[in-house]
Amino acid sequence: MKITVMHVILVLMVCGLVLVLPTAAAVNGKIAFVESDKSDNKEIWVMNADGSDQTPATTGSIADDHPAWSPDGTKIAFSSHRDANHYEIYVMNADGSDPQRLTSSTYNNIGPAWSPDGTKIAFSSIRNGNWQIYVMNAIDGSNQILLTPHSSGAAGEPAWSPDGTKIAFGYAGSNNGVEYDAIVVMKADGSEVKQLTPDTSRNFGPAWSPDGTKIAFTSLRDGNFFDIYVMNSIDGSDPQRLTMDTNSNRDPAWSPDGTKIAFVYASKDLPLTNIYVMNAVDGSESKPLTTNTNPQILFERPSWGPAVKTNVLIKVKIVPRTLNLGNKGYFLAFVTLPEAYKGATIDMKTVSCSGAPAVRMMKLKIFPRIVGFVFKTSELDGVDTGKKVTLTLEGELKNKGTTYTFTGADDVKVISKPSWQPDDIKDVSKVSDDQLFKKYST
Repeated sequence: MKITVMHVILVLMVCGLVLVLPTAAAVNGKIAFVESDKSDNKEIWVMNADGSDQTPATTGSIADDHPAWSPDGTKIAFSSHRDANHYEIYVMNADGSDPQRLTSSTYNNIGPAWSPDGTKIAFSSIRNGNWQIYVMNAIDGSNQILLTPHSSGAAGEPAWSPDGTKIAFGYAGSNNGVEYDAIVVMKADGSEVKQLTPDTSRNFGPAWSPDGTKIAFTSLRDGNFFDIYVMNSIDGSDPQRLTMDTNSNRDPAWSPDGTKIAFVYASKDLPLTNIYVMNAVDGSESKPLTTNTNPQILFERPSWGPAVKTNVLIKVKIVPRTLNLGNKGYFLAFVTLPEAYKGATIDMKTVSCSGAPAVRMMKLKIFPRIVGFVFKTSELDGVDTGKKVTLTLEGELKNKGTTYTFTGADDVKVISKPSWQPDDIKDVSKVSDDQLFKKYST
């Protein structure tokens, strides 16, 4: 029996299973920021990327500062006065619940920054007499290690590179009696320290672009007040000024997709502070996300969380609904991607049946947004004819650099005589996608 394209389409319409898979949504994630008053009462707020739904994550009369989103968007690390008369590092749920203290010393610990895998937090501490960068385990604050053992100067504002191999930070030093602030990059273990900005200007607050090629920072160069710049992360070359007015622009934070930068805008006349957003490539289309009109209130330190994850239906279709026994038996599974994810890729890692070992599959290209997979069923030789078994599919979806795992299961019936099989294909691992496409669609 030949399997035509129409046969495949008909089967896709009437059978299969649906997997609900968490996939990155098209919109960017939430932005955390700090609101403070003249009494130094600081609270952490969270809002949507368009400035809507501004909600406090911390409340009270204590200072909560320096918010930093975890890579999965479920937690926020921050520094707080809540248990002492100095700052310590804490982690809380994104809604402000269940705060956990990670550091415990008699000196300030501020500026937490998560490693991309979420296992480490870098921070700045003055525990040894001057500000230095440390790293610790994110889960409980254990294994605190000094990364910048400088005898002079001060290191702070750590920012982890997207690949986890480097940490950028601000360094305050002096050269022949002239003080400067520089952007410095080192390996994540503290080795191979490299200064990216010159001693002749003041630069601080580094923020890596999501692709790791750029670093945004605040600078006093060009004879202006604070402005936002972007430079190449590898060597600090090609610095580009993004904000071009005479007001204060500082604290850059990249959107997850790398197209926008949130920052603090402070007018010099009133003064008023608000959180703004602009295009990352040239600083155009700058607009406010907050509408603060009280000069006694300060908005600062925006931290842009990861992309919002929503449930997207990934349809897995099975052809045929029966499994064929025998060494030449083959099986097809089709994965249909929604239109918004047509650029994503699916990798079916394993297929297993109850009582049978997992089977490795190979990819088969069929139609746009439909990915097919084929595997041999000879591993089911010992399964009784007519028995219904559970077929479990496990795989990964990769979309815009992010990988998600999924699992789905369906019941199918085992038959002793194949309803169809490609008799002339002896070893499917040696057959190209084009050959398989031609075989199953003609």
